[in-house]
Amino acid sequence: MADLMPELRGEIESKPRLYEGMFIVDINRVGTDDRSVKRVVHGLLEKHGAKVLVSTRWAEREFCYPIKKQTRGIYHLVYFECKPEKIADIKRDCYLSGDILRVIMLRVKKVPDKVALPDGGWLELDKEATTI
Repeated sequence: MADLMPELRGEIESKPRLYEGMFIVDINRVGTDDRSVKRVVHGLLEKHGAKVLVSTRWAEREFCYPIKKQTRGIYHLVYFECKPEKIADIKRDCYLSGDILRVIMLRVKKVPDKVALPDGGWLELDKEATTI
């Protein structure tokens, strides 16, 4: 009888899914260097078993209003694979981290070839440039 519903006991593992994450990084703590930004973001994702597929700087912008007393930040775009149950843990660690000011994660079907930039241009995504 106990083997009829293993999902109720948490024994069934879910498959990794594809996510898009936009991380706003504190430039006063992390700096503006791409390597240091990637080190912070990738470290947080890999801590929870996520696999980074694409990672790039999207923009460095001034905020409309202060976020945690900061007025500027780096927007870092990441496409990664992760198990759905780990997303809440990743978000929690982002909010507890002083390095990341804001984060949003969305489930997507595929990694796009290019993404729109805030100035109206396009950014080609280099699917090979994921290393720190």
